[in-house]
Amino acid sequence: MQSAPLRPPDQPVPTDRNSITLVLNKPFYLPGERIQGQVLLNLKNRTDIKSVAVYLQGIEETHIYIYEKRGGTFKSSRAMANNGLWLSQQATIPEGTTAFPFIFDVPKDAVPSYAGRHVNVTWKLSAKANIGWRHDLEQELFLVIANNSSLPPAPLVLENPETQPKIRLSLSSNVYQPGDTIDGRFTLLDQGKTRAVRIQLSTDEYAAGHGASGDRSKIETMLVGNPLVFPLDNLAPAREIPFQIPLLPQSPCSYTGNFSSIVWYLQVTLDIPHGRDINLSLPFQVGLRTPQPVPVQSIISVSPV
Repeated sequence: MQSAPLRPPDQPVPTDRNSITLVLNKPFYLPGERIQGQVLLNLKNRTDIKSVAVYLQGIEETHIYIYEKRGGTFKSSRAMANNGLWLSQQATIPEGTTAFPFIFDVPKDAVPSYAGRHVNVTWKLSAKANIGWRHDLEQELFLVIANNSSLPPAPLVLENPETQPKIRLSLSSNVYQPGDTIDGRFTLLDQGKTRAVRIQLSTDEYAAGHGASGDRSKIETMLVGNPLVFPLDNLAPAREIPFQIPLLPQSPCSYTGNFSSIVWYLQVTLDIPHGRDINLSLPFQVGLRTPQPVPVQSIISVSPV
């Protein structure tokens, strides 16, 4: 990804009061990328300051509660980044807006941003201007850290093992980016006693923590969006049915951290009245697609006869 010019603040910098603003060059970052930004210090008068500093923090933390014997609260936390830079010390800053540029590198093993039920992965920048006897100026800005997919894109196909009813499910890819539309198809090879086919996205949130009684973990399955329902009246035998499900631009990336992970699934249910439903789970990844190398064709020189 190429660096973009520094983006101006969302709101105009006020001129009637002192303020501090963080400005970044990109809307999101990948592990190993460089954060380029500025701290904009706007002063209504010439001011003596003790310091201007900016900090980068990244934390993966879990918090689960087990409702059973030897249960209780189990937590874990680790700092992926906790860095600070002095941008100015003991200086007189003129009236108006003064820019202090800074650079941070996102750790190569950074876990992407996520806010869930038992897991939070938080990345933030904090800027502070120490003005001595006056009120200090502070601002926090939460970062979006994304993730590259670890898989090369490839189509997916899955069939249930039962002979009746039987369904074939396919996805155009095993990797989708936030904001993509998931393209899929299914074929009801044998309808049996199926009343309807339901299709739903879900995520499995894994969290592990330590408590007074030892280490425990928990997996929380969360449904995403609304299900697609295809009643039997709309399903011709052995006919391929296309479907599409949009992923929101803010959809979390798949990842595996030290104490937590996120896995995406396409869940398909064959609704069987007065019987046990048949469920299929097709895992896929959400992340930025890694550019694939273009094959280099060999050039063969042929001597004229």
